[in-house]
Amino acid sequence: NGIADDAIGNTKLDLTANYAFTGSITGTKGLINVSQTTNDNRVSLSEATSYNFFSFNYDQQKANSKIRADIHVVLWSDSAGTTRMRFYYNGSEPQTGRSPYTYTAQDYNFFIQGTYFFTGASSTGNKAVVFSHDAANGASQKPAQIFNPNHNDDARQNHHVSYITISEYDI
Repeated sequence: NGIADDAIGNTKLDLTANYAFTGSITGTKGLINVSQTTNDNRVSLSEATSYNFFSFNYDQQKANSKIRADIHVVLWSDSAGTTRMRFYYNGSEPQTGRSPYTYTAQDYNFFIQGTYFFTGASSTGNKAVVFSHDAANGASQKPAQIFNPNHNDDARQNHHVSYITISEYDI
């Protein structure tokens, strides 16, 4: 059956055995869904009070599930000394300060990355997801010159792609 005890009584699973599964599993908890949204549009950013890097709908599978959002935004050539990154899910900001921005004053790629973990909406279906930047004081600004840089920005690189991966859990 692929399961055996070793000499000191530890149960081991033989992962080399071949197993087949037919039917369904009910009553289990764990990962429900994974969805990734990408953006590969190269954009020259202009000074503005805010800019949405992402705006899309996620189809939440279970009411009150746990949601993890992993964000990876690629930028080129710093522009502002500081800015605020904001993640919205279903019209609200579940957590703040989870996507840092670092000013380096260099004409190179840099990344905004963040991880958010929160309880999803109390209903299933499409939920609006937005990831943006703005200044807390409402000033016009831009965090970088280019969103999703490519070989035109630096001949040593390929075209970059930014993404948000949403994982939904029943735990």
